[in-house]
Amino acid sequence: YYITNDDLLILGSEVGTLDVKPENIRVRGRVSPGKVFLVDFGSKRIVTDEELKKQVVNEFPYSDWLRENKVVLPRNEFSTEEAFAAGNDSRPIRIMSDARLKMFGYTVEHIEILLKPLCVHGVEPLGSIG
Repeated sequence: YYITNDDLLILGSEVGTLDVKPENIRVRGRVSPGKVFLVDFGSKRIVTDEELKKQVVNEFPYSDWLRENKVVLPRNEFSTEEAFAAGNDSRPIRIMSDARLKMFGYTVEHIEILLKPLCVHGVEPLGSIG
């Protein structure tokens, strides 16, 4: 994005979307992955990513809510640790009968492809959700 000397904000997916003379550019910026770009039209300013996230984090007592409402799922209720670690348990996976997992959209694929490598081997899984 550019902010020009006359306070015009130019924001685009590619640099050079509009031709602007370099001497007319007051600020050059880039919205990095994971960052937020917010224009507050009421106060006519750009709210920084850090400021916005700090405001959201401090708006409600999230830590208290988590501490008071955390639900701990039973550990490996569908198999033994040894069979799970070996990856050769032929018994059906009963964990999917747990309504809490279904409620949050987990499938057998999520558990086998994404969660199992992380839990058993401590490696980042290769896969995508969606």
